Amino acid sequence: MIPDSTDPGTAAVGGLVRSAQSEHPGRIVLVEADEAGRAQVPAVATGGEPWLRIKDGRTEVPRLARLRPRVPLARWTRRARC
Repeated sequence: MIPDSTDPGTAAVGGLVRSAQSEHPGRIVLVEADEAGRAQVPAVATGGEPWLRIKDGRTEVPRLARLRPRVPLARWTRRARC
């Protein structure tokens, strides 16, 4: 568990843990938690997610999602302009 902060040293430790996770999948769980979330760490660490953040009582998991544009995008053409 690492504290939820923007400290460069903490970010470096998080990067090392994520590197170790890639070498040993399923064996290491990274949990970022604030002071209020420390009591929830044992419960959420067994959920099968490799990386979690507990902030203000909420558990968050990083996910990528495709965004849909709010307005239609202009069509691209392959005409060269010289």
